[in-house]
Amino acid sequence: MARKLFSIRGSEITESGIFKSTHALDAPLWRDGVNVIFKNGGAQKIGGSTQLASQSVTSPVRGAEAYQLSDNIQRLFFGTTDKLYMYVPGSGVTQEGTGYSGNEHEGATSIATTWSFTSFGDIVIATNGTSAPQIWKLTTDAFAALSSETGATGVPSTAEIVMRIRGHILFFNTNAGDNTVAFSDVENPAIYTASSTNAAGSLVVRDMNGAIKAAVPFKDGALVLGKDQAFIVKHVGSPFFFTYKQVTTGIGAVSKASVIVVNNIAYGMGQRGIWQFDGLNYRYIDTPALQEFIQANWEDSELSKVCATYDLENKTIYWFIPTSNNAENSIGVVYNVQNGSWSRIDFGRTAAVPYMGAFKHPYMFAHSSSTASLRSHNTEVNDNGSALTATLTSKPLDFNEAGAFKSITFVSLQMRTLTGTVNVRLGTQNNLDDSVSFSSSTALDDGFEKINVRQTGRFITLEVSSSATGANWAMTGFDMYGVPAGRIWCLYFLNVDKMKKQTNI
Repeated sequence: MARKLFSIRGSEITESGIFKSTHALDAPLWRDGVNVIFKNGGAQKIGGSTQLASQSVTSPVRGAEAYQLSDNIQRLFFGTTDKLYMYVPGSGVTQEGTGYSGNEHEGATSIATTWSFTSFGDIVIATNGTSAPQIWKLTTDAFAALSSETGATGVPSTAEIVMRIRGHILFFNTNAGDNTVAFSDVENPAIYTASSTNAAGSLVVRDMNGAIKAAVPFKDGALVLGKDQAFIVKHVGSPFFFTYKQVTTGIGAVSKASVIVVNNIAYGMGQRGIWQFDGLNYRYIDTPALQEFIQANWEDSELSKVCATYDLENKTIYWFIPTSNNAENSIGVVYNVQNGSWSRIDFGRTAAVPYMGAFKHPYMFAHSSSTASLRSHNTEVNDNGSALTATLTSKPLDFNEAGAFKSITFVSLQMRTLTGTVNVRLGTQNNLDDSVSFSSSTALDDGFEKINVRQTGRFITLEVSSSATGANWAMTGFDMYGVPAGRIWCLYFLNVDKMKKQTNI
């Protein structure tokens, strides 16, 4: 008679995430998965997306930000190498500026052009590192060169990053030097020439051994990152107004959009991996789960395209990454800031609003041919009406008896959500270097029925998948039933019965 050989329910292990870069047996539970996330004691299919607008563009969208100004209208600003746009819900996309220059791809001495945005009251300032910084006003509804503002002085001719701190506009990595910060007079975003009567000026981060790669608001200043160094730029008041302090070495940024701050913790992707920094200490969080996978698949020559965003609904950070077979961001990795779980996705986004901004759902840009597609995520189960495939695979389970054969007859899944066609199958291996031999797939009727699988081997792998439109699922545990299959296995069960020991991972 078949007996329960393995059982697990919603726990830290079921929501531990995938461990693709470890030895197979070292994973807590899940070896691999795509388009799934881990929360609420288990795994679930990632949310789908809805297209909000499309725009014919000569190059992908790089850089986006959302604001709600004094008129209470939600606006999303975004840019390509040569144009700036604005999206307003219900009104669509309008072109707000043109005539810019930039680099669609990273070169030996240049990075892929990405726009950086900040707001200042009812104005928006944008810069991309190759064209003159731009200003948009609610009163004029169009971008124009910041240097053309009445009374403007000392505006950098180029700058990679723009930020607002304590009433000042700060430009990072300017034409004056790739380790230079220019800051405006307080409450006057057009004045950058220092005088005895203003609070404008510049700051050179002299201890940085290279260019400023990224800068993000952090605590009461800005976290500024090079290739492998981190500094804090902080407002100190008259007479210097801003100063800097090196806070650590060993972390850096691959792109200006690869760093994000969530709940006063900075997360970023550098050449060595993905890190977390609290202002005092850092640690690399992608090891052992995914670090080797990420670095084996990214395209080193296009890392300036990496972009990150935060999904408040799911408490997850996305990093979209260019791969060796696709110069654009074509895959992503996802980190849950609450439980530390990792997952991966098989689609890319060229730009995303880095925070929730003015909108309820995460807004991201897909790119196909010469068309940019603005997507709102977590709004449906499909990928803009098409099927969104999701797969989750366990590690090879040995039930603490790697040498014994296991004969599995039934499997039962505990599904918190189940709609559409969701399939399950079991795989077996006699040795870990063997390829996994899978049973045929069986569709789930409900979340608890026993499914006849009939598989025998030393190592057992569970796979749950869906590839049909309308499919959605969330799983919090599963049971496996079987019978002894071999002398070692029988002796093991005699011991289990004798010692009243429960089989576990």
